[in-house]
Amino acid sequence: MDALDEKRYKLMLTGTGHTYRYYSSVHPDKTTILFIHGFPHTANIWRVHIAKFEKLGFGCVAPDMLGLGGSDKSYNPGDYCSKNLANNLVEILDAECASHAVVIGHDWGCQVASRMALYHTSRVQSLMLAAVPYYTPGSFNLKAINELTAQAVGYSVFGYWDTFLSETKLLKEHTESFFSLFYAQDPELWKNHFMDRGALKVWLENDLTCAIGEYVTELERQEFFANDWAAGTQYYRCYVENCHWKIEQAPEAHIITVPSLMIASSEDACAPLPVVTSTLDSFTDVRLAVLEGGHNAFLSRADEFITEVSDFLRERKMLE
Repeated sequence: MDALDEKRYKLMLTGTGHTYRYYSSVHPDKTTILFIHGFPHTANIWRVHIAKFEKLGFGCVAPDMLGLGGSDKSYNPGDYCSKNLANNLVEILDAECASHAVVIGHDWGCQVASRMALYHTSRVQSLMLAAVPYYTPGSFNLKAINELTAQAVGYSVFGYWDTFLSETKLLKEHTESFFSLFYAQDPELWKNHFMDRGALKVWLENDLTCAIGEYVTELERQEFFANDWAAGTQYYRCYVENCHWKIEQAPEAHIITVPSLMIASSEDACAPLPVVTSTLDSFTDVRLAVLEGGHNAFLSRADEFITEVSDFLRERKMLE
């Protein structure tokens, strides 16, 4: 499928001083869906979903998130705090005269989407999280989490962060190898060669490759290779340096109250089902759906993903 229509893109300078490039088909008579991508994507990763929901009568907004695509590149980890990024997206909604929106996130986009629901509740009609669950605000200890998950599921869920943070040059020097693993047809490869501590470094240094998913197009390849890895990986550094927690500490409960849909993946090594289900108590109104596949099941099973979202919106009287 072709990229999103270039004529529908806009640029906006936000209050944090960063300029975002974003796609918009907002219409005053239509419900708005805000699509928030994760690392290392751009707004184009949602193009199949956007085309379908526009046909169903929705207006859509999809930004290139900070550090990725056509939006500004920052090398300051503090700029990537999810709460601040959520504030930026509310500014974009304001510019588009969208008083509220259905908010859908994937990967790091889930962190931003959840902060919109948490800190801008009146602006979020419903929340959908793909793959990555809602992690409540709190301090972050990478070593402790990797040790805990290694005991719980047999591998360190965030083991690859070490490579992202200290061996970023490997992503640039071995992009073909990284591309094939990121979009691996077999999600099991993520457990052994991506997630666990040191595994990604070994994969890249040996220039290993594998079969990629059939859903991956030349556009995914072009945008993947165009990434500024030093900027994009600041999302991870922001967490490791606890920049999030420094601005999110507050006495109020961190419970999401908007109607929510958690769409997990059956074989997502990055967000195993036991981890996902353990987070559901942080919602007052949530339904869990599970797609077959790995972290990118929202792409490999795009039709099923769209059906889950559409059915949820019908249940909540947001779609006839």
